[in-house]
Amino acid sequence: VVIFSSAIPGFFISHFDLKNLLSNSTNNPTPNDLGPLLKLVHCGRLIQNTTSTAFIAEINGRTYGGGQELSSQMDMRFAGPNALIAQYENSNAFVAEAGGQLNLGPIMGKARAMEHLLASKSIDAKSGTEFGLFNRNFGSERELRSEVDALAARIGLFPQSSLNDTKFSLGFMSPTAKMVDEQIERMAMIAEEEPWHQDIVVETLASSDESKNGKSH
Repeated sequence: VVIFSSAIPGFFISHFDLKNLLSNSTNNPTPNDLGPLLKLVHCGRLIQNTTSTAFIAEINGRTYGGGQELSSQMDMRFAGPNALIAQYENSNAFVAEAGGQLNLGPIMGKARAMEHLLASKSIDAKSGTEFGLFNRNFGSERELRSEVDALAARIGLFPQSSLNDTKFSLGFMSPTAKMVDEQIERMAMIAEEEPWHQDIVVETLASSDESKNGKSH
């Protein structure tokens, strides 16, 4: 069992840097131009398809964009009181192409995944549990850490062969590598055919400029 957590208060993993995203979009990116995004996709493939390790996300902070895409590819997700999770891409004329759309459907069900993706709104730990994003949510960071550690320790007591087969058997619910590649290609086409989305990203950067008050949004 491997547990992913964060040592940065208020954050699990945030989104892809919009300034870099804007830079890439002006060059009409292809799947080979997306650098950090493809690293994220590759990490997801390791988590889902090429290792029998059970991966747990221990989330107690903002988990936006690519951060949620990575957490959605883990086998289990648990939330603390400060967890906030969102796929904001649709509001910026992008899509969650690093596995977000493809994974959230099986996790949440189609209707709730559509609501979550299209509304582009943050949801908290309680709502995320109700939506099926989190296995459970806890009222304190200490309780979150204690419960997740206890679960990992218990799983680690059991024979590896049966654990391997359980993960392999449930792998049919995960998108294939081909499906993810096709999603990235569609995103590249959107960026090329609809360049006006660059203006939306510029407006988003302006409205959330950290230099205005020293805080991130």
